[in-house]
Amino acid sequence: MQIQGKVVHIYDAEKKSDKFTVQEFVLQTADKFPQTILFQLSNDRVGKADSFLNAEAVVQFDVQGRKWQDPKTGKSKVFNTLSAWKVEAPEGSVLGAPQQFAQPMPTVAAMPTPMPSNDLPF
Repeated sequence: MQIQGKVVHIYDAEKKSDKFTVQEFVLQTADKFPQTILFQLSNDRVGKADSFLNAEAVVQFDVQGRKWQDPKTGKSKVFNTLSAWKVEAPEGSVLGAPQQFAQPMPTVAAMPTPMPSNDLPF
């Protein structure tokens, strides 16, 4: 899956074990109803979002879910993680370049309307 938006926050990396490090970042979409979405980078991908802070990015991600059962109460809960595996600049943009906004097209002068003619050759 992929989604595009602006990276609005990047959390510090957290070392969970000797072999597992994670870093979370927040992406805000520019939809009619903007969404604020938390993604997670892990291990060799940690730091991939750093250069996109306050910039547009396309995030490629997988949805991961796991069930957990509380050993004290026996109640189950499901946790979801949006695991980002690629963070890149949107197509046609250059990372670090100022955001380019489309300029309105110049107005074309109205073409004169030809006068109807009854002098048709056929």
